[in-house]
Amino acid sequence: MDTRRLNTVSLALIAGSFAFSAVLFLWLPDQIPSHWTLAGEVDDTMSRAWGAFMMPLVMLGLYGVFRAIPALSPKGYGIDAANSGFVGIRIAALALFALLNVLILISALGVPIAMDSAISISVGGLLTVLGWFLDRLPRNFFVGIRTPWTIVDADNWTRTHRLGKWLFIAAGLAMIVGGIMGTKAYAVIAVAALVAGLVPMIYSYLIYRQGPGKA
Repeated sequence: MDTRRLNTVSLALIAGSFAFSAVLFLWLPDQIPSHWTLAGEVDDTMSRAWGAFMMPLVMLGLYGVFRAIPALSPKGYGIDAANSGFVGIRIAALALFALLNVLILISALGVPIAMDSAISISVGGLLTVLGWFLDRLPRNFFVGIRTPWTIVDADNWTRTHRLGKWLFIAAGLAMIVGGIMGTKAYAVIAVAALVAGLVPMIYSYLIYRQGPGKA
């Protein structure tokens, strides 16, 4: 995807989220749910103005960060804005917040939504997409599995991200299944996320300890 089309898609997601919030604004209650317990019960709220537009504002901030990353990347560790991995991760992240915005505001209007399951499924979907694009990322300081050993060794980066790809996908699918099953699956979700986060780091260190040129 070229950068012009990427920016168009990104801005469309942001504009759509702002528009959705604006359309519903007058019908929203004075307090918007902002946090849920593991059982899916609301335990914190925020004002209507902040609650209605928080997610679109987060998306706008993310858009700025994603636009800045290619320019801020140091020489030799650059990431092209049109890199397929970077594009996929960028759009997936914005799409997740757009979806959360819809879920939160619909829930605030009184539509019954099992937010614990919905968030688990949504985040699981994001992890699955992130995993799919993970091994397409070039070595850089901002996106990916950035350990001291992957940053200094291109082969370490490649091998770690190949493993990380499938672990992220597995963790994402586990979260989706856990969300469908309900709150009893939180142990599975936690273990899956922990494995996806820690195993690639350990694997990266083990590759480093093997030394260059060793399988």
